[in-house]
Amino acid sequence: MVDVNLAFFLPDPILRTYISTFWDLEADDGVVEDMLHPEWANIRFALDEPWEIAAINEAPTPVGHAIIQGPTS
Repeated sequence: MVDVNLAFFLPDPILRTYISTFWDLEADDGVVEDMLHPEWANIRFALDEPWEIAAINEAPTPVGHAIIQGPTS
């Protein structure tokens, strides 16, 4: 079983026009499926293992340590 910690943070009021929230996900070991639906475009950073993306029932494709995603991507 993977130990997961997730926290959401509001940005500084000056940035809230442009950024709705920050979130930090930490997982100890194993695969974590990110099923969070993006509300708008977002940037996601992986600090250790690179991101892999996949549609349902498709093999994952490595995409690197940072991805930009939106509600229709």
